[in-house]
Amino acid sequence: MLRIMAFVLFGLSAIATAQAASCTVGIGDIDFGSVDSLYAAPVDSAASVHVDCDQVSAGASEVVVCIHFGAGSGGSEGGQRKMVSGNRTLGFQLYQDANRSVPWGGDDARGIGPPRRVVVPVSGETASTSIDVYARVFGSQSTAAVGSYASSFAGTDASFGFAEGALDCAAPGGAGSGQTAFAVAATVSANCMVETTDIDFGQHGIIDRDIDAEGAIDVTCTPDAGYFVTLGPGLGGGNDPEQRILRSGSDVATYGLYLDAARSQPWGSSLETQLPGTGAGTRQTLPVYGRVPRQAVRPGSYSDTVAVTITYGAAPGV
Repeated sequence: MLRIMAFVLFGLSAIATAQAASCTVGIGDIDFGSVDSLYAAPVDSAASVHVDCDQVSAGASEVVVCIHFGAGSGGSEGGQRKMVSGNRTLGFQLYQDANRSVPWGGDDARGIGPPRRVVVPVSGETASTSIDVYARVFGSQSTAAVGSYASSFAGTDASFGFAEGALDCAAPGGAGSGQTAFAVAATVSANCMVETTDIDFGQHGIIDRDIDAEGAIDVTCTPDAGYFVTLGPGLGGGNDPEQRILRSGSDVATYGLYLDAARSQPWGSSLETQLPGTGAGTRQTLPVYGRVPRQAVRPGSYSDTVAVTITYGAAPGV
């Protein structure tokens, strides 16, 4: 009986002195800053991931930590994570490598990618390391409107498991576990791109009637970006939208540019003659109606160059 009691006491003493690692994971927020959703190139960012463990068992050489990222509060579609701003979305992804070739997923996001396996070297009773999580907002997302976008990761969207020694991140049964949190944010800024089609009034012997022709300004602006299009006075030196000047050497001919096909609304640079609009993320074609009125001019090749200016920003209330 005494021998049995001694054996039990010895066993209890061994259990009391055993240790198992306890780990925490801290992740910095990811802020892409200002993003141009019309631009074709992606925007990259990154954040630090800190792993700290204590109470490591004597003799353990490493602690393995499996870090799992879910879809985030913005959800995902087609293997691509989303940040949201109202009912608009902005696609992004989290990666395990600086080349942005291995997506970082987890148990709840296997369709996005696998979890990250981190081997943490031990020093005494502690183990710690730092790695990076790499992020990318994809280019050419022209439907993303002006605004602030975000996605948060918490709970099962930012969880981890850990164990001393071997640990299979695909099936980490028996491992310790925990959760962390971080946020991803970006601001889509207003932008506009412009292309123009020239106005050619053609060849005429005598200008004994109005000569009409039409050109175009193609505007592509970020959705919800308010803009104004103005037409400068031209190199010919005209200061009236309806009395612009075509030049052929020292000879001149007058012409006008208009907002409407009836040629009743002059298009210039003043508040009353500029054209307002709101971006849609797609090309918007704005016709430019030109007219050379009846007049006597000398023979020659007449031309003028007019500057197109777009002033843009967030639409009121955005």
